[in-house]
Amino acid sequence: DSSSWGVVSQQPWIPYNVESYPSAIYDTTGSPVLSSFSAIAGTANETMPSDAHAEAAYDIWLNGTRGFEVMIWTDTHNVGPDPAGFKGNFSVSGVSYGVYTGTSGAGGGLAILVQLTNTAAQATDIKTALAFLGGKGWAPANPVVSEIDYGFEIWGTVNDCPENFIM
Repeated sequence: DSSSWGVVSQQPWIPYNVESYPSAIYDTTGSPVLSSFSAIAGTANETMPSDAHAEAAYDIWLNGTRGFEVMIWTDTHNVGPDPAGFKGNFSVSGVSYGVYTGTSGAGGGLAILVQLTNTAAQATDIKTALAFLGGKGWAPANPVVSEIDYGFEIWGTVNDCPENFIM
């Protein structure tokens, strides 16, 4: 299913504080475990201001909608995860990521894969990324895949002015 949408956002810039996450959400049904999927992949094409403090990202909830959180940042501008959780750079399905771990805003575990080369149009192998994290012990192994979102985490806009984000 293909759809287009956008948002105009005006947010104060506060480091390490996401102000808004407009996103498209896919809720799974029946508590499917990761191994029950033949593939989980996402494609997106988005634009955002290069001077914004934001990233385009998948937000994946495992073992419940506020269980363990995995984020895959595909296009990052002027923000970054807490460097204390840096695990190293790794390749997953031919894409290079910096990997970080920590605690989610919901209080559970968190793993973040930050794509090292920003791409506004991309295809992401979500299943392989989740299996990679589980194999390293940085996320649950063979978890229930509860929800997959894709959107913009907006931390702030330049000079607190409105900016356009289009997906």
